[in-house]
Amino acid sequence: MKGAIFTAIAVAIASAPVAARAQKQDESGDAAAAPVLVLEDEPARAPLTIAPAEPPPRETEVTDIRARAEPPPTFFIVESYAGAAVVGGFGGHLSLRIGVGGKLPSMPWRFYLIGETAYTSAATDGEVASTGQSFEEGRSWIDLALGARIYVPIAGPVRVFVDALGGGSWGSAWIERPGTRTLDPSEWTPLALVGTGVQVRMLHGLSVGARIAFRFAGDPLADLREALGIDTLPPLVVSAGLTWHF
Repeated sequence: MKGAIFTAIAVAIASAPVAARAQKQDESGDAAAAPVLVLEDEPARAPLTIAPAEPPPRETEVTDIRARAEPPPTFFIVESYAGAAVVGGFGGHLSLRIGVGGKLPSMPWRFYLIGETAYTSAATDGEVASTGQSFEEGRSWIDLALGARIYVPIAGPVRVFVDALGGGSWGSAWIERPGTRTLDPSEWTPLALVGTGVQVRMLHGLSVGARIAFRFAGDPLADLREALGIDTLPPLVVSAGLTWHF
């Protein structure tokens, strides 16, 4: 009886690995037979790109564009004119003016403070009305004056200007009559000057122009001239020249 039990146990132990292998083969066969779902890759698409928006121009860039489009403003002038005195005798004239100023906001006019130095001479001859005596006389002035100028635009590069100045003048005068000694004194006298003219701005930094100026200045022989009946008008000066703007 015991031998039959041992024999049954040994057979069970020996058949266990075979049964395990058979079960594994069945499972693997089932797995191989089961359908497998394969997902195919979708075709590659080009990446969607969005172009970045251009940034608005910076304030400095706008300023640079305007600066290139418009010439820079000018605040100084240097002016050199030459001409002649044509009333109250005839003579030469040279002048130099320096100014500083500019245009006020919301106004088309330009205002300048100007200083002027000038040399003017005038000579004439004639007869004394009361006696018929002939005479020759002449005057010259070296001016130092300070004042103001206003520019008024007309059309395009054309503009007119008005000057008003005051200061002092080193005046010399002489009178010569037959049979008398020539008188030739010199002294400082007050000066007032009013001028007007026109300029054409040929370039941003250069203008050409013409000017008429009325000078009111005494001379050392004014009393003698009045006593002799020599009525000499104040000189009217006509001149032209160049003005530099910077």
